[in-house]
Amino acid sequence: MPGWIYPAYEQLKFSKAIPNTVYGFSLGLNGAMLATWLPYLKGQMSAEEALSKADAQFQQQLKLQQG
Repeated sequence: MPGWIYPAYEQLKFSKAIPNTVYGFSLGLNGAMLATWLPYLKGQMSAEEALSKADAQFQQQLKLQQG
C-alpha cells in the first residue's frame, strides 16, 4: 500500500473540498469499498474481480443514498 494512504485518510476529516457523499473519496477509504478492495491489496484476488465487486458495492450505496 502506498505510504500516502494513511496521511490522506487522516486529512479527510479536515477537508472541505471533498464532500462526504457516495461520490466522495471517503467512501473508498471509509465506506463499503474498503472491504471490497482490501483482498486485492493483500493479493488475494485479481484487479478485475476487485473492480467488479467495488462497482457492485458502489451501485448499492448509490441506491441507498438516493433513496
